[in-house]
Amino acid sequence: MFYKFGLQYFRYMQHYYAYRIFLNQDKYLLNFKNKKEAFLELLQNLKVTNAKFFDYGEHHIIFKEQRGENIYILQLAKKQNFEKPILEKGKIEEIIDVQYPNIHIVVHFEKQLVLIQKNTTVFQDLNAVKLKIVKFFTEQMTANNVICNLSEITDQREFWEQVTDMDVVQKVELEYEPPNFFGGRKTVDKLVKDVHEETNFEKFKIYLQNKVEGLRFTKDNFKEHIQRISQGAGNYVIQGLKDGVEVGDKEVFKTSYTRRNS
Repeated sequence: MFYKFGLQYFRYMQHYYAYRIFLNQDKYLLNFKNKKEAFLELLQNLKVTNAKFFDYGEHHIIFKEQRGENIYILQLAKKQNFEKPILEKGKIEEIIDVQYPNIHIVVHFEKQLVLIQKNTTVFQDLNAVKLKIVKFFTEQMTANNVICNLSEITDQREFWEQVTDMDVVQKVELEYEPPNFFGGRKTVDKLVKDVHEETNFEKFKIYLQNKVEGLRFTKDNFKEHIQRISQGAGNYVIQGLKDGVEVGDKEVFKTSYTRRNS
């Protein structure tokens, strides 16, 4: 989803998408900094030293500037070697030249948002860029046992359009990310928070299915759940019938990086 916060700061960015930041940490490991402190430390460290990491090649996270207390403007650059022809002593020779094409990343610490510039001349796949950022953030916070994930912010109208278009809704699967820094005030926010405190989950799913009569899945009953997910807090899968044909089975809000313990 194209996002507009602080647009006056980022006019030079042609096209960018918004992702919600989610950090998970075992709260019983008391020797670590908490996840909010760990993430802030990561951003502050980038102000001092640019970082290098490897993910199918050499990449760099470059600090550009900070706006106010919360907005950090970064660049994600990749190292590219290519042969460059030059004229040397009357002959054309090929030399190796190095360039670092890059895109902008904007982090808003308080809003728990990351804006990622889409530039296919640098990175063709935006999801691959997201995974690189997640990998880097997670690796930087490993010392504090923090796992990072990014979930795209989308338009909840897409979900309800699918529900309306179906004659019968047979299956709905709602997947939630752990609570982020500042939680929320709605019933579903409390549900997710309570379950996370009891279990420390990385993913939490609610699975509803009735292939015989169909589900009574109404906006009045589930609008808070879909609103939370569409704000970057998870994924959904929906299946049903239209004109007697199965439709759906589509994961719309996709997140896919998990750190595995060795």
